[in-house]
This record gives sequence, structure tokens and C-alpha cells, in this order.
Amino acid sequence: MADDTPPDRDTPPEAPALHALKRLFLPLMARAPDAVVITNATGQILLVNAQTEHWFGYTPYELHGHFLEILIPDRSPAGPLSVSPMVTGLAVSGRRKDGQAFPVEMSLSSLVLEDELFVVCLLRDATARAQEDAAARRTELLVILGQLAATVSHEIRNPLQSLTLQLQLLEDDLHPSGEIAASFAAIRVELARMHSVVADYLSLARVPSVRREPVAVGTLLEDIAQEQHAQAATQRVTLHLEGTQSLGQIPLHLFTFRRAMINLMENALDAMPDGGQLTLSGQRTGSHLVLAVHDTGMGIAATELPRLFTPLYTTKPEGTGLGLYVVQEIVKAHGGTVDATSRPEEGTTFTIRLPLLAD
Repeated sequence: MADDTPPDRDTPPEAPALHALKRLFLPLMARAPDAVVITNATGQILLVNAQTEHWFGYTPYELHGHFLEILIPDRSPAGPLSVSPMVTGLAVSGRRKDGQAFPVEMSLSSLVLEDELFVVCLLRDATARAQEDAAARRTELLVILGQLAATVSHEIRNPLQSLTLQLQLLEDDLHPSGEIAASFAAIRVELARMHSVVADYLSLARVPSVRREPVAVGTLLEDIAQEQHAQAATQRVTLHLEGTQSLGQIPLHLFTFRRAMINLMENALDAMPDGGQLTLSGQRTGSHLVLAVHDTGMGIAATELPRLFTPLYTTKPEGTGLGLYVVQEIVKAHGGTVDATSRPEEGTTFTIRLPLLAD
């Protein structure tokens, strides 16, 4: 476990300090739940335990003599470790043999044996804590957005509905034409955009209390496609449905999930202002319902893909940065995942995967 260096008859006897170190610490290291690494004063690795091997993917023989930076890249490659008198709870990034990074909580303490200084490093996998912190931040943000949504609903949604109704009544009375008709059309577009923003906020407000009921997914997708048909035709975009007839039912919160699919389809239409094809497809696997929204637009740069679902981040001149974040939160609330793939000049595909609940 802690010292599997192949036997070598020419290997000189161990220094007294290292021998004493092994005698004292090997039994303790074997029972430690965390990764334990013992180095000399400059950070060169002398001993590791089985947890270190398990978490980082190295054998003790591969680590012996290397600086601690092989496991903790945050540390400088050489130079004395500052551990006087003790350092605990350092948040650092660990790196496995395959290059994968993961959060680590590191504690350091010094030890003197036979007049030689050693450093004991305790490394704790902090992945679970990082996930808990991220979940707490997400919950806090949802609470804030929920409070904002309540205000938006009361102060903006009702006046918007009144404005939309009054606009329709004016058009019915005036029968405008020419520039006036164009102005009315522009007002309708802006009102619709504001309605969409309000709907996003309301969807987020309802995410924490999602209650699902059986929904015929194919019928839902066909209804949404029908609603988007007029806008698609205006932009010379053809709509295709694939596999929607065989999706069956799945428990969904209808209001929020409907909003998520509308957001993805509106995004796809925005990506094709000069025409193209929007394909809404689905399939039911043994464990998941998989839905995809594909457009034939210009695509999304690879550098932007990792940030697409970040709140308030947008690639559109007039975007709010809420649309895709809303989609992500709704899908998460349903226990699913959503991701995006894109190729320049070929378009973008958003894929939702929802787990099928056991009967």
C-alpha cells in the first residue's frame, strides 16, 4: 500500500528519520479515510496511503520523489512548505493521473524526526461540499428570482395584458394601413417580447414547487409546434416533427416544461432569421425520454457553448440571458439534463434527457 517499491539489493539502507517515519505512520495511514501524503521540507513525496492511490490513480512508486504539485497543481513545483505551526482547510484543486481536476480540502502539519523536517498533508475530496455549495447558491438565486417574479407578475404582467387588449381594440376600430399598420405591428412584437420575459420569471418562480402529472408528450410537442408555425412561416423556416407519435406519457409540470420547450424553439427561430429548418424530435429509450430541438442556423462558437446556460448571459443583442437558464432550471427540477452541441454553418442542437420513473 504505502511502500511497494520493487526490492533492490543495491538500495542503500534507509535514513534513520525515514525509517522512524514509516514505523510511526504506516499503520495510521492505512486506516485514514482521507488521502495522506508525507513529504520532505521541500515538498518531495516520500509516503502515500491507499486513499491517495485510489483518488489520484497513481501507485506509490510513481509518486515517490515527485513534488506535491503532481497532485496539487496549485502548489509551486519546488521550495519549502510553509506549515508553521499548522495550516488547515485550504481549498485547492487536485489533479488525477488522467488529468481530471477535482476540488480538494488540504491540511498541512510539520513533524521533526531525527532532526529532519517532514510535512504531513491530509487531502480530502471536497466534491460533495462543492456540489452542496453550488446547490445552496442555486436555491438562493431561485428564491430571489421567485420574489422578483411575484413583483413582475403584479406590476408588469397585468398592465401588459391591458396594453395588448387595447392595441387589438384600436386595430379593430382603425383598420390601419401603411406606416401606421407597421407601427402597430412593431408594438405587438415588443409587447410579445415583454410577455415572454414575464413568462420566464414566472416559470422560475414555480420551479421550486414543481408537481408533476402524466402528460402526453407527443401531443404537447405538436401543440407547441402549431403555435410556432406562423412565426416560422414568416421567417421561411420549415418545421419538422420526428418520433413524436411514440413518446407516450411522462409525469411533467405542464406550465414550466411547456415554457422550456417554447424557449428552445424560439431560440432556434432566432438563429434562422433568413430561413432554414427546425426539427423537433423525440425518442423513448429504456431509461430516458430524449427530446431534441435542432436548427440549421449559423451555429454557436465553441467558446460560447460552456456559458450558454449561465444566468444573464446572452449572445443576442436584445436578449435577457434568462431563456436558456430557465430551460436548465426547469429540466433540473424534473430530474433531467439539457446540453447543446453546435457546428459552424450547420446549426445547433439542444437535447433534453428526462429519466423515466419506474412504474
